[in-house]
Amino acid sequence: MKITLPRKELKEALLGLARVVPRKATLPVLQCVRLSVDEAFIRMTGTDLDQTLTYRFTEARAEGTGAVLLNLEDLQLLAKSPSREPVVFRVIAPTDVEVVSQVGEQPVTHHISAESVDEWPSA
Repeated sequence: MKITLPRKELKEALLGLARVVPRKATLPVLQCVRLSVDEAFIRMTGTDLDQTLTYRFTEARAEGTGAVLLNLEDLQLLAKSPSREPVVFRVIAPTDVEVVSQVGEQPVTHHISAESVDEWPSA
């Protein structure tokens, strides 16, 4: 699965989700957001078990369907870049995501760890 998110929309999503996702939690999965792709939408969801918030992207693109759990703080660091270029997420394995983002004029590729999607709390 490959997801391309416009940086502006990513920043908007994270701003709202940060109000729901706890910074410190006894369950590491609660410090994550669920990035999911189906035939119709690309969504990012966060929860603290009492509240759940979902952001639906309008300008994002995806190849394939599925879901991945990404740490909110990792995503916030990506969004802080002054670049206007989109951020590309390529799911390599259920717990390994390759991220490509611009730093200056150069694309930078790095890997971030993901939590198991099976750990996401059911509604």
